Amino acid sequence: MKTNRFMASIICLLALYGATACSPARDQAAPTASPGVIHFTQTPLRQPTPSPQPTTTLWAPPRETITPAAAASLTVDEQIAQLLQDYQLALDKELATGDTVMVKNDDGTQQKMLQGKSKEKMDALWAETSAKIDALKARPAADRQHTIDLLAVRFGETVQYMETTGLPFYSQTARIEVYHSARMEYMVDIASQQIIEMQPLPVGNPSYHTTPRLAPAELEQRARQIIASIGANLNLSTLTPDFGNKTDTFFFRWEDRSRSMPDGEARFVQVGYSAAGDFLNYYNTLPLP
Repeated sequence: MKTNRFMASIICLLALYGATACSPARDQAAPTASPGVIHFTQTPLRQPTPSPQPTTTLWAPPRETITPAAAASLTVDEQIAQLLQDYQLALDKELATGDTVMVKNDDGTQQKMLQGKSKEKMDALWAETSAKIDALKARPAADRQHTIDLLAVRFGETVQYMETTGLPFYSQTARIEVYHSARMEYMVDIASQQIIEMQPLPVGNPSYHTTPRLAPAELEQRARQIIASIGANLNLSTLTPDFGNKTDTFFFRWEDRSRSMPDGEARFVQVGYSAAGDFLNYYNTLPLP
């Protein structure tokens, strides 16, 4: 069984608080398809809703559950760690005593998964836990309104704040806010107010046309235009181009090879288009520390 986008989110969140490492691949592969409309499948990144159901412990710090009064004296990171521990303890208990089913993984091993009322129960608990964590991490609503206004002016869309998160595979310290419009997801670096990721909804599985309509040179020109329109203030002539395509998708990437991300890869800005000219995604890791 492949790790779904939500599980990647949990692993990344735990990475921020010392539990594990997170380094999802950035290569955007497109499935083979006949001309027409297909679904774009990319490497999972983040998803805020259903609960994870692992058989192994994701978070087990050596600390006891504390009272709400004692929690008030903890730092934000300690409070988040406690919330994750409480959730993990509840998940382990539900896996041991609740309604479960064994599912076969791609490698032939089996994994215990929640189902029925047990799954609904843990989904609800994770939604509650996520909301508490976000309340601890998020900026005040008045501060976020400035970002909402900037996105509305730049793209002509009404956007809604979704959550505050991190992208540890891009930066160990950056704080990222996620906003949704009716058609697009925007991930904004709080410090620089630059868009780090932008992609159509639903994230990871939008539809796009595959019938070629535009030459690669025309798609590259569109990529340059969208980078300029986003307001990233980039001089692409100072960066190293690294273009590629897979099946019916094209990716235009410019790298700053003098700077690297935590996984050692060069920092970059990248725009993806289908051969028909449909926008797939935008990534810009250059503003991050």
